[in-house]
Amino acid sequence: MSTEQAYAAIPHARTVFNVEQSKLTSQQKDGLKRLFVLSDQGVVLKVEAMRAFQAGDKARLDYFVQRYALLIKGLQDLVIPNELTAARNLIVAAVQDHQRFYVRKQQEIGRQAWSLSSEAQQASQKLHQAYADLLKQYPQENANNRQAFFDYLCALDFL
Repeated sequence: MSTEQAYAAIPHARTVFNVEQSKLTSQQKDGLKRLFVLSDQGVVLKVEAMRAFQAGDKARLDYFVQRYALLIKGLQDLVIPNELTAARNLIVAAVQDHQRFYVRKQQEIGRQAWSLSSEAQQASQKLHQAYADLLKQYPQENANNRQAFFDYLCALDFL
């Protein structure tokens, strides 16, 4: 599934972080760009796992749960400027909550309709905090890039 297909499936607007318009340093722009690429991978993973659960496809859901471990590792290993660390750590924690959510869903496949849980609520709170931190760290960014901060993290959110 492509990133565009995942956003359309949610559905959610997608505003791309515009590096050329950014007033940040090259290192800051690069860190944000790589963080948002991984965030988009998380959106695709979330949608694919949701579809596997809804289809009752346990093998496919198991596959996506394993893919979460790779995404988490990629986020943790991301080399970023210091001021981006808090937001990245919140995003990692939210994605870990997503993984726990789907681990629980593996046990429910075929027995329960789609429903959210405390993991989804906790992840949502962390993503909201990450968004607030990005706005705080990068107040000089233009309207497009501030909207991109919102869209990347909101699309990753279950709520």
